[in-house]
Amino acid sequence: MHQARATLTGTRDDPTLALVVTLSQDGDPGQVRDRLTTDGLPRLRQALDLDTVPVSMEFRFGSAADRTVR
Repeated sequence: MHQARATLTGTRDDPTLALVVTLSQDGDPGQVRDRLTTDGLPRLRQALDLDTVPVSMEFRFGSAADRTVR
């Protein structure tokens, strides 16, 4: 993963999470989604003491020019 941005909106009792994830060209959005749904989102729900939090996920791919040459 290259970069992620999350915005939590709504009220305390009715929040919504919007995620924008920018991946490298060879990134795997399925792997990122799996990690978020099994690790990150359950922790967020626990922290907010809620059973569910609606989530939208947007995946973007960085260009080859975004890569760091080493």
